[in-house]
Amino acid sequence: MFYVIYVTWTSFMLVFAFVIVILALFTPLSVQGVECSGDSFNNTNSLTENWECFGESCNDTWKIEEDKLISYGKEKTLSTLRYTKLKTLSNFDLTMKIEGIEGVDQQVIFRVSEDIKTYYMVGFRYHEDKFPTDPANNIVLYKFVDGNYWLLKRADPSAYANLYSVQHNIPVSVRLSVSGNNIKVYFGQWQVINFNDDGSVFYPTILEGGFGLQSWGGDYTGQTVMKFDDFIIGSINCPSPTSTPLPTPTLTPMLTSTPTPTNTPTHTPTSTPTPTNTPTPTQSRPKVILIPGMGASWNSEALVYNKSVSDKDWKMTPFVKNYDLLIKTLENGGYERNNDLLIWNYDWRRPLNELAIKLDTYINEKIGSEDKLIIVGHSMGGVVGRLWLQNHPTDTRVKQVISAGSPQSGAMDPYSLWSSGMVASGDSVTSTALNILLQLQKDKFDTKVKVIRNYLPSVADLIPVYDFVKKNGKVVSHRNISFHNDFLYGANQNIEGIYPNYRAIVGTGYSTPMWVNLGERDWIDKILGYWEDGSLKGYVKNDGDGTVLTNSQFFDDDPKYSVKSSHGEITNKALKEIADVVGIGSTVTVPGVDMINTRVYFIGSPAVLKAKCENTLEYRSDGMGFLLLGDDDKNCKVFVEGLADGTYHLVTGIVGDENSWNYYENETSLGKMDVITESDITGTNRKFILDSVKRDLAKIGLGKYVTVLDKGDVLSVLRNVLLYRRRNSETVITTRLIENLESVVVRKSLNKNLFAFLNVRNININNKMTKIDALNWEMAKAYLAQVKELSVKNDPWVVLYKIVVANMLVSIR
Repeated sequence: MFYVIYVTWTSFMLVFAFVIVILALFTPLSVQGVECSGDSFNNTNSLTENWECFGESCNDTWKIEEDKLISYGKEKTLSTLRYTKLKTLSNFDLTMKIEGIEGVDQQVIFRVSEDIKTYYMVGFRYHEDKFPTDPANNIVLYKFVDGNYWLLKRADPSAYANLYSVQHNIPVSVRLSVSGNNIKVYFGQWQVINFNDDGSVFYPTILEGGFGLQSWGGDYTGQTVMKFDDFIIGSINCPSPTSTPLPTPTLTPMLTSTPTPTNTPTHTPTSTPTPTNTPTPTQSRPKVILIPGMGASWNSEALVYNKSVSDKDWKMTPFVKNYDLLIKTLENGGYERNNDLLIWNYDWRRPLNELAIKLDTYINEKIGSEDKLIIVGHSMGGVVGRLWLQNHPTDTRVKQVISAGSPQSGAMDPYSLWSSGMVASGDSVTSTALNILLQLQKDKFDTKVKVIRNYLPSVADLIPVYDFVKKNGKVVSHRNISFHNDFLYGANQNIEGIYPNYRAIVGTGYSTPMWVNLGERDWIDKILGYWEDGSLKGYVKNDGDGTVLTNSQFFDDDPKYSVKSSHGEITNKALKEIADVVGIGSTVTVPGVDMINTRVYFIGSPAVLKAKCENTLEYRSDGMGFLLLGDDDKNCKVFVEGLADGTYHLVTGIVGDENSWNYYENETSLGKMDVITESDITGTNRKFILDSVKRDLAKIGLGKYVTVLDKGDVLSVLRNVLLYRRRNSETVITTRLIENLESVVVRKSLNKNLFAFLNVRNININNKMTKIDALNWEMAKAYLAQVKELSVKNDPWVVLYKIVVANMLVSIR
C-alpha cells in the first residue's frame, strides 16, 4: 500500500533541524561544533610533523608506540610538547584519551602563549603505591604565570568518590570545554570542574592560545609513564576550518524558495509600549562613592609581585573595619552596594594627581549625566576627592564632597616616612599596610627609605605645606626643606571652585605631631641618605586626630563639622553628619575599631594560612592572604599549607609594635605543612625559624655553619654572618639572619666571653666610614633602644642577645 506524504518547506526545515539536533546530541564529544585539528598518533612521524618539544631530554621523553603517544618522565624533569598545527584559539572542546601507567602526574595545557610563559593546566593525579605521600586521586586546574603554578580549582573528591577513581592502567576519555572565562573539565562522563576565571585570582584571564602536553617527574624517583591518544580539538570558531564532513553548503541554495512572511506581524506590535522607561523620580536620591584612605585597598599581585593590574582589581583590605558602620548606615537607609553605594578601591601608592584622574574615569563609568553624586573620602581618600572636585568645579552631578580626617595641607607622618622610612602607628590600618609592604619589598633595597621612595610616590604628595620644621630651635619654612611639596602647595592656592559643594569633618582631641625638631645631621644619616634637613631630635605635639593636625583637616572657608575622634574612627564618629548630608537617618551604634595588639599574618603566594586556637576555634586566611588573631584568640597554632609548587612570602607582626614585623620565605608544594607558631606570635616555632636560618646561610655561602648552629653555638654563627656582611656589604639576607637568630638563642650560646659584650665599644669616626658602617650603627642603636623598652617579662636572653649584636655590629672588622 502506498501513502502520499505531503511535506511543506517549513515542515521539511523543522524535520531537518530536528535531525541535526539529534545527530549533534549523539555525536562524540570530539566533533561537537567543527573539528579543528587533532592527532591520532597512528603516524610515527607525527611527533616531528605536529609537535615541538621544550625542556629536558625531549628525544628520550616522548615516543609514539602502538599508535599512542607515551611520555617517559624522569625525577624533577619537566618536558613540554606543544601542538604546532593550531597555535591560537579561544573557545573550544578538547577531547582525548589518557592512561596512567606509572607515576603521579599526567598534564594537559591550553591557551598556551607563544613563549610558553602563560597557560592553563589540567593535572590528573594518580595513586602511586611507590609514592604514598603525594595527594592522589586528584584532578586540578592551575594557571601558570611568571614561572609559578597558581591553583584555581581542585575537583572535590567527596563529590565523585563513589563514581570513579584516577587509577593506573584504566584508559579514560577526558574533555576540556572552554568558552570565554569558563573552564569545564570532564573525566569520563562526569563533569568534575566548572570554574570561571574572572581574572581576580593571581593573574588576568588568559583568553586565547595554543595547546600542549606535559611530562613531569616531580619527586617520584622511578620513571613516570603516561599514555595519550585521540587528541582532537573541536570548536565553532576555528580560525581556518579544514574539515568538510558537515553538509552545510547544501542548505544555502534552498533559502531562495518561498519566503515566509508569517514572521513579520510579530515585530511591530511589541515595540510600542516604551512609556515604562519614563519614570525618573527615583533619581532624586544621590549615589554615594566612598573613597578609603592609604592602605585600605589591596591587590596582592601589585603589592607583592609588583605587577601592573587593572584599577578594578583593587579590593578593600580585608582587615579594614573603619567603614563598616558607615556602609551599614547607608544600607539601613535603603542604599544598595554596587548600585547606588559604590566603594572606590585604588592603588594608594600612586601620585595624587594621577589618582584624581583615575577617580574621574571611575565616576564617568558609574555616574550618569542625570545622577547626583556625594563623595565621602577618608584621610588620603578625602584629598583625592577634593582634588577631583577642584578639577571639575562645574560638574552638575556633584551634590557634596565630604573629606573626613583628610590631610588637606599635609601631615607629619609622611615627612618622617619619606625622610627615614619610619612608620608611625597613629593609624593602625595605614601602619599595618606599610609594614607589610616594607617587609615584602625590603629585599630589593638596602634601606626602608629607598623602598618608600621607589614604591610610594604618594607619600611625597602628603608632606605638609605649612611650617612644621625647627632646626636648632629656629623655624625653617616648608618651602625651604629638601622635599617641599610643590604639588599640594600649588593645588591649595586655588580652591575657591570647590565651594559650596565641599565640607570637612575634622577629628580633634588627640595629641598629634605639630613640629619636628631637627639638629645637625650626623654621619649615619648622611651616609644612608636619611633626614636631609637634619637628624631627628623629637616632636612637639598639638591637637588633632592623632595623625593629622586639626588645622590641616580644613580650609578657612570650609563649612566644617568637628568631632572628638582618632584618625581611624572618624567616619564612625561622624555617622550622623554624613547621614544628614546624604538624607537618611542614622541608627547604627558606634563600637571601637582599634586594631592595636592584633596579630597580623599575611601570605602572598601559592599557600594558605591556618590557625587552631583553644576552644577548638579554627581560622583560615582570606582570599587575599590575611589572617588576623585578636586578644581573645589564645594558644594558637599557626601553620602554612602549600597549594602548589613555589615560594611563599610570609609577613608577621603585631599592630602597634613596629619592632615585631618579620619576613620569611620558603619553598612549598601541594599539601606541604610548615608550622609557624606553637602558641603565640612571640612563641614562633623554633624549627620553622631554624629552617629559615639554614636556608639563608646556604644562600650566602655559609652552609658549613649549619652544624655549628645545630650545636647551639649561635654566637659563632652570628660572628661569621656579620663578617660576611662587612666583607660583601650585604644587608638584606644578613639582617634577616640577625633578626631570626634572636628567636633561637639558647643560654649556652651566649655564655662564651659574655662580659666582653656588655657595653657597646666606642670606635673612631673618620672619613672612611661606609654605608655598611652606617647601617650597622643604625641597627645597633635600634637594638639598644629596644633593650631600654623591654620589660622584665621579656626573655633576658633575648635582651642579652640584642646587646651582643649591638656590640658586634659596631666593633667587628
